[in-house]
Parts: sequence; structure tokens; C-alpha cells
Amino acid sequence: MRISERVSRFNLSMSDDELDARIRWPAKSINSAISDPYILCVALEKALNEMFEPDLQVRNIIRNLLSQTRSYAEIYFGSDEEFIAKMYSKSPWGMARAPAICLTGIAGVGKSALLLALLRLLPLPEWIKIPGHNLPLVSSWPLSLSNGTALSDLLGEFVLPKDEGASRSDVGYGQMHNKIKRIGNGSLLRLARKIAWRDSVCLLSVDEFQWVAAGDDANARASKLLLTLHGIGPLFVFCSNYSLVNKLAKRTHEDRQRLLSRPIVMQPLSISDPGWIAYLHAVKSVAPVLLNFDPMHDAETIHRYTFGIKRLVVLLVVAAVKLARTKNPRATVDVESLKAAYNSAEYSANRRDVEDLIKQGITGKAVRADLWCPFRATPNTAKVVSADSAIASFERRTQEALLVSALSPAEANAHAAIAASDAATMRPGKVVRLARSKVTKASLLEGAAALDEFIKHPRS
Repeated sequence: MRISERVSRFNLSMSDDELDARIRWPAKSINSAISDPYILCVALEKALNEMFEPDLQVRNIIRNLLSQTRSYAEIYFGSDEEFIAKMYSKSPWGMARAPAICLTGIAGVGKSALLLALLRLLPLPEWIKIPGHNLPLVSSWPLSLSNGTALSDLLGEFVLPKDEGASRSDVGYGQMHNKIKRIGNGSLLRLARKIAWRDSVCLLSVDEFQWVAAGDDANARASKLLLTLHGIGPLFVFCSNYSLVNKLAKRTHEDRQRLLSRPIVMQPLSISDPGWIAYLHAVKSVAPVLLNFDPMHDAETIHRYTFGIKRLVVLLVVAAVKLARTKNPRATVDVESLKAAYNSAEYSANRRDVEDLIKQGITGKAVRADLWCPFRATPNTAKVVSADSAIASFERRTQEALLVSALSPAEANAHAAIAASDAATMRPGKVVRLARSKVTKASLLEGAAALDEFIKHPRS
């Protein structure tokens, strides 16, 4: 049986190398000799934000979305006869809708960049000839709330006649957009459903939900808009931070089923992930003379300062360059510069996020809702990411500090003597049995203070 072009366009037979070649956005090097540190930092931040380096998680998520998109094409557009018949019906997509896909993760982890990478993978619009028809063939409608939250702002670009202004930059777009506004939301949605079917659109994605997710009524406004877009027909994917997911979770059971029953959680890169090292190499390639850290040797330290969140890596590096070049126009940025940036006022809000994420990773309990993943299978998956060497090391040091802080003066002196002896001889010390002291309120407060001190000032 001949596979329809509406199905075969979604190719699933790529190797990892072929996939990477199509979705990678190479890093562009900048001029490290720019004398003004602020101009240099703007150029650096722009280059770092534009690059895209694939990793295993990205590949898996993109293959997942591509597979579901192809399945949608097979279900709805496999037969030319059925496709043409429904094109002239009032409800070509039918009444049932598959649940939306919620692509979620901590802010800055790379969700928007992943959606853009998926769009680079999908075929460009073209025309297809079937018996008696010459029709557009469009893979997806990528919507962004940065263009506005009204349906006319979101859908106008896709329902305008292609010969009368499909682009916002075209001269005729404004006049046509005013006509779209006047027809009303109900008529606009009916038009969108018919055009989406005619063009064989299989994927409808929406991003930049921070534009509608603020305010006390955000859960109601966001869910209403999401459900409206979900009702158009194509496979619906929306990008969401944990904050919005937590708000949507307060909606009715029916809304949660439609919007939150198929989550894809994008995690920060783990210290053990080869993609973490590859990402740091890509970062350094933007300005190899200026950025003097070692992606391999310094990977654990940088992870401890950023929790593997790509946006925080960018902000940390930019802050380090600004600090270093403000003092010395020829300075380079090494791991000590990154440590100074981590402790700087400019990075303080991000430092708090990192420290709260580390706390959550250690305790398995939420510190802040905007950093806590709402989708959890069992208590064993309660941590934001698997405990890697950095978190394990931090936990070990914290536990040691708590034990030491709870010792009585005599026990503390004995502990210090043992530690000094071990350091000098590098041989196992003699075990000294210490009398167990009573745990008091004061000792617990001292232990809590020690924990706060270690969290605020992590060691390199």
C-alpha cells in the first residue's frame, strides 16, 4: 500500500548523527578583544543563547514528539478519499481529541530551544497534488504568546490567505488581521479547524506561556486558552514551567485530564551525562581565548554552581566575564572567576535557585513550588534529578557538619585531635569511644546554622 505524502514526510529512520546534524545550531564565535566589557557581554550572551547542542535527553524527547506526530498523520491523513471527504464537512477532525502533551521543566532548562529544534526537523511547507486538488502541505503551526494572547494574534498568521499576507512583515497583513479580529472567536476557530485539516497540519505547539501565567486568575485564563487551542484538532503540545503546571493542577478533573495526563518532563543535565561535557565544550567554543575553564576538569564545579541548567550556565559565564573584564581589559575567565561570579550580587537570585534545588535533591521535599516537579511516579523519584556526585558530596559534608556541631566541647576536642592525627599520618586513627551527650535545643540550633552556612557558601 502506498504511504501518503502526508505521512511519509515525518521521517523516523534517522541515526543519532543524522538527527543531530539537522537540529544542531552551531555556536558562533565572538571577538574576545572587544574592549567594552558590557558590549562584550551582550555579544557573548546572544551567541550562547542562540546555539543548540543536542544530547541524549533532547534526542529522546524529539523522537517521542516526532513519533506521535507521525501517528497523528497515519490516523487522520492516511487515505486520500477520507481526507477529501472530511475536508468538506463541518467537523473534519471529529469531536474527540487526544490529550494535550505538556512539555515541562524548570525555567531555563531548554524547553523552548527544543521546540525550535523540532521545527527545524519538520519539513517546510509545500504543495501536494491529489485527485482534483492542489493543496498546501504544512507540518505544524508554532504559536507564541509573545505575539499576543488573543486568538486573532495567535491564529491570524495561519488562517490568512497565503497570497494576501501570511507573514507579519508583509504590507497586507495589518488589514487582513483587522478582518480576522472582526469575525469573532467562534468563526475564527471554525476557520482554523478547516484550514488546519486542509493543510494537513499534524502538530500545533504553543510557547512563551509566561505571558498569560501571571496573576491570581492565571490558572483559569491559561486553562481556557489551552483548551481552546487544544480543540482545533492537530496534536497539541504546550510548553510550561512548573509554576503553570501547579496552577493547572488546581483546575477541575476534566481539565486536568485534557491538559496534564501526558507530561514530558525535561530535566537539567546531570553531572554524569556526556551531554553536560559536550555543552560546556560548546560554550567555551564561543570565545575559547576568553573562556579559560576546562570543560572536563571543571564540569563538577560548574554543575554545582548551575545545577546543570543551561540558562544558568549562560548567566554565570556572562557574570564572570563582566566581573573579570571590568577589573582587567585582558582578563580571562577560569573556574575561580566562575566562583566569584557565583558569589556575586548579579547572580544572587540564581544562586538561591541552585541552593534550593540542592536542598530538594537532598531532602526529597519541595522547597519552592516553581522548582518542584509536580509529576512523580513513586517516592523513589521524588528528587529533581538523580543524586549525582556533586549532590552526594554536598550531602556528606553537610551531615559531617551537623554531627560535629552537635558535639559537646570535650567531644569536639577529641574529634579535632583525631582529624589532625589522620591528616598527618594518613593512617586509620584509633577509635575513641565518646560518652553520648544529651541532644539539646541549643545543639539542634547550632546544627541548623551549620547547614545554612554550608548551603550559602559551598566549597569549590
